[in-house]
Amino acid sequence: MRTFLCICTILFCFRSAAQDSDAYLSLVLSDAMQQANIPGAACAVITSDTITYGVAGSTYIGSAEAITPNSHFHIGSCTKSITGFIAGQAVKKGAIDWDTKFLSLFPEMKPSSRKEYDNITLGDLLSHCAWLQAFTAGKEFKKVPDYEDTDPQARLKFAKLVLSLKPVKAKSSYSYSNAGYVLAALMIEKATSKTWEEHVSTYFEEQGWEYVLGYPSYTDNTQPWGHYRKKSSGEMQRISKGQDFDLWPYVAPAGDISMRVVDYAAYLQQHLKGLQHGDKYFTKEEYGNLHYRNEVYAIGWGHGKALGGTVELSTHTGSAGAFLAMMIVVPKKDLAILIVTNSGDDKESEEAVKSVRNRLLRERMTANN
Repeated sequence: MRTFLCICTILFCFRSAAQDSDAYLSLVLSDAMQQANIPGAACAVITSDTITYGVAGSTYIGSAEAITPNSHFHIGSCTKSITGFIAGQAVKKGAIDWDTKFLSLFPEMKPSSRKEYDNITLGDLLSHCAWLQAFTAGKEFKKVPDYEDTDPQARLKFAKLVLSLKPVKAKSSYSYSNAGYVLAALMIEKATSKTWEEHVSTYFEEQGWEYVLGYPSYTDNTQPWGHYRKKSSGEMQRISKGQDFDLWPYVAPAGDISMRVVDYAAYLQQHLKGLQHGDKYFTKEEYGNLHYRNEVYAIGWGHGKALGGTVELSTHTGSAGAFLAMMIVVPKKDLAILIVTNSGDDKESEEAVKSVRNRLLRERMTANN
């Protein structure tokens, strides 16, 4: 996300479905990915009691290592739903409230903050209703000092800078901002005396899920590598550590988790079942607040209607430029879908993912009528 540059060549190699994946889903996925020259991808179709996987391609261009349901993919801004979930846990335990004001927890920042931000709350930050600068592109981070990755104060320093900047003009019911999720994480940390990273670790350990912060290949080079597409030729280039796609650690709550496809599917299944009848974490209504709060964007989830406005759904897309993730949950139809690729958010990759999503939605929602 810092800046997206480079040049490339492509060797295309799509593998057959892994042993524990579905042949039909893998074929649907493979067809779309080949047309878009995407190195590798995975998908899952989820109900309250089943999960079916599709896989296609390899971990990087020219690799013999096939994608499987156990492959790790970077989910980008879909991380926001996890940060929202952690916030919900803190609210549930009484450590903080959705209406808690940021500056009530950090009064020392008030003198340097613009007056427009005096009353922004945890709920505002997580719903993109605080009107903070977006910080969604590399050029926006050029105004940020180069904090050391190990600096424990980096999040605080970033927040202080963000609150000194002019707010964006409201053009709709929300204004998307990665910065808002950094500030929300700070609030959670202050209220619970526990870092965002510690909260993520606790939650994933409870579930038995695997994850890493950052791109998966940086931790294990047998995992999928991210790629970006050269605009002039459409060719793919594998990224490597130190390029301008890396996110700074202080921005992680907004979009820097990588997880296995099987665990990502289990996460969506948890939300699907939670929206239907609740679980040990939240009631059905509390899950509904995470997914459907406000007009368009709730707490880490966008939401809307399908089938002529008769069916509520929640969704999110995530990419930091080298992977792409898309998820959707439709509780009334007992359905959730995820699609992940190891290519960035270029037009061709987005169209390929949307085509798979729309096909699976049509087939599964029609079948569930």
